[in-house]
Amino acid sequence: MAVLRGNRQLLAQITAAADSGRVCHAYLLEGIPGSGRKTVAMHMACAFLCMADGGRPCGECLACRKVAKGIHPDVQVLLPEKDKKTISVDQVRQLREKAFVVPNEGRHRVTVIPDAQQMTVQAQNALLKLLEEPPSFSVFILTAQARSQLLETICSRLVCLETEKLPAEEVMAELKQRFAGKSEADLALAARLGEGSVGGASAFLQGGTASQLMKFCADFLRAAGEGTASLMKLAPDLLAMNKEKDDLSVRLKALRLAARDVLVAQVGASHMLLFENAQQALEAGRGLTKTQVGSIMEAVDVACSALNNSLNFRITVMNLLIRCQKTTQTQRKG
Repeated sequence: MAVLRGNRQLLAQITAAADSGRVCHAYLLEGIPGSGRKTVAMHMACAFLCMADGGRPCGECLACRKVAKGIHPDVQVLLPEKDKKTISVDQVRQLREKAFVVPNEGRHRVTVIPDAQQMTVQAQNALLKLLEEPPSFSVFILTAQARSQLLETICSRLVCLETEKLPAEEVMAELKQRFAGKSEADLALAARLGEGSVGGASAFLQGGTASQLMKFCADFLRAAGEGTASLMKLAPDLLAMNKEKDDLSVRLKALRLAARDVLVAQVGASHMLLFENAQQALEAGRGLTKTQVGSIMEAVDVACSALNNSLNFRITVMNLLIRCQKTTQTQRKG
């Protein structure tokens, strides 16, 4: 199995449920990106099928080894079909047919649905029927960033668990192992930006160096402070990221934290996440009021959500710039 960092309390809960036999029929694992939701989900599948007498999953029995290799006949993972971005209602209907098949080897038949928000509304409603009257041996494990991404009717039938954030020093130690060639400054910035997530911190490192990220954020905030013409000059570079949507997503997450730093500095506090100090943040946000910075953060949130939901890339970028432009224009007139 993949190495699990942190989540000690959550893992203890899973072991207790598996050892006692008090396994619920459906779970939701929620947590920030990169917090190990899918890894924990597969750990749960392993625990619920483990053949050991206690301390499940043992990681050594035949069932554990099969789950780790992805070949256990009683585990299925539901993902979007090739070249698709959503899980269709037809896929869930097929899942429902398989769900009533008695397990081949284990005591449970486990279905894992990573990023369950990828299910269409119709697919979620089809799954709901299965969750309302599940086979006694079936266990469903869904993951999502937040339960709000799923229908309330679905969530009402799930036991909701949260992945835990890692201490900054643990994130830093892991990053040093994974990115031996990166500078200390890059690693430290990524650890701050990851906000307790090794996966999230790794994404920032893959999106460029610390200086590149800070330059992008500072340039965007300065352009917003200068007005429409400066903002729209950013459009070509942003649109050019269409083939690397993850890169833009990383930059927007950094931009939100940069705007947060500006807001923190504007109220006289000094705890920075992206900028090295409050003065650097104030310089980047020169010309922006606290209200404007808050509105920019909201615009970035909307853009990030659109990217996560695979909405049109060009429209997402232009809407971001237009929202920021309207915010600064309106408040200047006021």
